[in-house]
Amino acid sequence: MIPKTIEIIFCDVDGVLTDGNLLISNDGSYSKSFNTKDGYGIIKAIQAGIHIYWITGRKDPATQKRAKELGCPVSFVDGEDKSVAVQKILAELNISKENSVFIGDDIPDLSVLPYVGYFTVPRDAHYKVKENAHMVMSKPGGAGAVRELIDIILDE
Repeated sequence: MIPKTIEIIFCDVDGVLTDGNLLISNDGSYSKSFNTKDGYGIIKAIQAGIHIYWITGRKDPATQKRAKELGCPVSFVDGEDKSVAVQKILAELNISKENSVFIGDDIPDLSVLPYVGYFTVPRDAHYKVKENAHMVMSKPGGAGAVRELIDIILDE
């Protein structure tokens, strides 16, 4: 079980905050769909004093816009493993790994395992990632998995 002492939640974006689909237009631009329930949960967590950081390998305007609306910093890791960003943020905020949780859904997210206290995944995460999770959410990515995690932490 995830303790109530969590001070920071790291969220992967594609496949966690979104359903992982990219809608590509004829002009080459693409869009994503974010879940409003996840958004409300993020706002509640921030109000409760929990830091929320988005860590993604894909830099795009949709992600940056939604993160800004919710007040979440975004770490873009271009070709770098996500653990580098996690370690840097934990050090900057002086938060111990025991008070951190990461929610991810695919193989690149496994790099953070040694650096966070808890590793969680949406229901539809890749099977190898599920095998390494402390907890599997009942909701899939982009459909309330982040809200579910936040509700567990806030005991809602």
